[in-house]
Amino acid sequence: MNELFDYGRPASITLAVLVNRGGRELPICPQVTALELDIPAQQKLQLSRDATRRLQFTLEDHA
Repeated sequence: MNELFDYGRPASITLAVLVNRGGRELPICPQVTALELDIPAQQKLQLSRDATRRLQFTLEDHA
């Protein structure tokens, strides 16, 4: 958000995310969310393309 303030103080900021995993560390939350998942902090969510170039999510254990 600090980078936005370099261009002046906006009247409002809308946060949009592809996936909301919960567990926020900042006192803000997204206003626009495509998918909400409740996954443990030790798991990593990865976005990739499959063989047909469609987007897919996979869960991996974060070591």
